[in-house]
Amino acid sequence: MEIGYHGRTLQDGEPFDYFESLTELAEWCDFLIVACPGGAETVNAVNAPILAVLGAQGTLINIGESGVLLELPKGRSFVPVAAILHISLMNDR
Repeated sequence: MEIGYHGRTLQDGEPFDYFESLTELAEWCDFLIVACPGGAETVNAVNAPILAVLGAQGTLINIGESGVLLELPKGRSFVPVAAILHISLMNDR
């Protein structure tokens, strides 16, 4: 599995691919995991253009603040990570 990331700065020593923009990362990946704090810098960071380049087959997983996500377009769904973890733990029993 290849791993890429986007952030304010390139992290020295990271073996993963760095993307200059969230759009570039979303275009490249199949699973977009959002892990950032809420606030003025990140409000609606994941918006319609990001979801468009992620594509209909892309999976969005948000483990950060809810304000990062713009309201999802019609036809897209969002499952909270807590629900995924609960399902996973139940299947392990």
